[in-house]
Amino acid sequence: MNNNYSVSEATLDLIKQLSDELKDYKGFTRTETDSYINLDVGDGKAELFGVYKDSDVAICRNFAKEGTEIPEHYHNEWECFIVWKGSMILNINGSSVELKEKEVYSFDGKNLHSATFTEDCWFLAITIPSSEGFPKHSYKDMNNVELENLYKSVG
Repeated sequence: MNNNYSVSEATLDLIKQLSDELKDYKGFTRTETDSYINLDVGDGKAELFGVYKDSDVAICRNFAKEGTEIPEHYHNEWECFIVWKGSMILNINGSSVELKEKEVYSFDGKNLHSATFTEDCWFLAITIPSSEGFPKHSYKDMNNVELENLYKSVG
């Protein structure tokens, strides 16, 4: 069986062009415990606290520092954001929606989406149905000292 394939110059040029358009997310790290997720994205930072989770729905309380960019991703769950302080720009399949305080937006998570935080932002993210790793558990499973320390670290 021959696994060698010929690729045209035009195809190689297209691959290079598409690769060059990708954003560089070096430094993206995810640290998590059962009820807390910390994301470091370049110069940005996001903190996620599990609030509630069962098989049908998951709710996560989030903080994202101004300038944080969450890279494009997708998942099988429907998602809803509720902003209670700050603002963000949500990008879904190339269209942008600005969310400000007291605004709500829902969408099908199967659509390619990302977020840019234009100022420090506090918001709820709800997924239906819940996803296995978002979050693993809720903060009610933590003891009060752990929870208090996490909230203090976010600001």
